[in-house]
Amino acid sequence: MSETILITGFEPFGGMACNPTMDIVAALHGGRIDGRQIVGRILPVVFEGHRERLKNLMDEVDPAATIGFGLDVEADCIQIETRGENQADFNLADNAGLVLKNAGLETGGPAYRLSTFPIDDIRTALDEAHIGARLSSDAGRYLCNATLFHLLELAARRPQPPLCGFIHVPHASEHLAMGQSRADATRRPADGRAMNLDIMIDAARLILRETSMALRRDLAGLRPYDWQQDGAAPQLAAR
Repeated sequence: MSETILITGFEPFGGMACNPTMDIVAALHGGRIDGRQIVGRILPVVFEGHRERLKNLMDEVDPAATIGFGLDVEADCIQIETRGENQADFNLADNAGLVLKNAGLETGGPAYRLSTFPIDDIRTALDEAHIGARLSSDAGRYLCNATLFHLLELAARRPQPPLCGFIHVPHASEHLAMGQSRADATRRPADGRAMNLDIMIDAARLILRETSMALRRDLAGLRPYDWQQDGAAPQLAAR
């Protein structure tokens, strides 16, 4: 099995000057966690060709695990996404100007796919590190959700399916303090919800560590993973 973990972030969108996921990916790219090489890529916030870009990345890197990171402007902590929905319903245009409404991502595909990275282990590790986190069963209907849904589909098609998941992060407090998060303030969090960028990077390291350790347990036969893609969703905390 590959000894590589692929992580993705996004370019700024919706008028923002910064996206903290770019900083997270830059901080981890080229490093090693639990003996695995980290490969980071930044995705354009453009729906057309999105699945093909993800497929090309999976073919290029052949990862043992892949984890996407995205910004949720409403978030006040790390959000561990547990499923991706087969739907696109944009509340703002992508960076090419496209607005999709009530569109499916995969014709004939399941209503949703469940994340396969170790959700409970990640939540426990973040709690023990006193990093605010919660489970989320709603990854939105924008490019973040599409990334999770497509990655899970692409992973399931591979001979050795990588573990897959998605993490939403809040605004970086440093970006807000410098007035760099948006050119206009229409989507700036009214209550100043944000997290220190270094804390988010630490959280990402823990997430990758727990995912890599889960892979080792799986290979040792200690914890087989259920690859069912459209089973009943677990009971989750409200978002």
